[in-house]
Amino acid sequence: VHPIDPRAPLRSLRVAAGVGGVPLSPTETARARGIKAPSVHDAERAGGRMSIETFAAFVEALGGTLEIRVTLPSKGTRP
Repeated sequence: VHPIDPRAPLRSLRVAAGVGGVPLSPTETARARGIKAPSVHDAERAGGRMSIETFAAFVEALGGTLEIRVTLPSKGTRP
């Protein structure tokens, strides 16, 4: 389990996928996904506005699995 910063999800992913605390470079990340490095830069500039589908594609390209967990208040306690 790797914490992902919602303001910089792709950067967090590159750090988590790196070795010895050295993040994967945008070029390495792009190569894994089969896209060009400028697309990684564009996705990082988008920050937390990246779609779940796009983020999942990056996660899967790096050999990971994206799991989303939702916790709702118990019944009878509505906001």
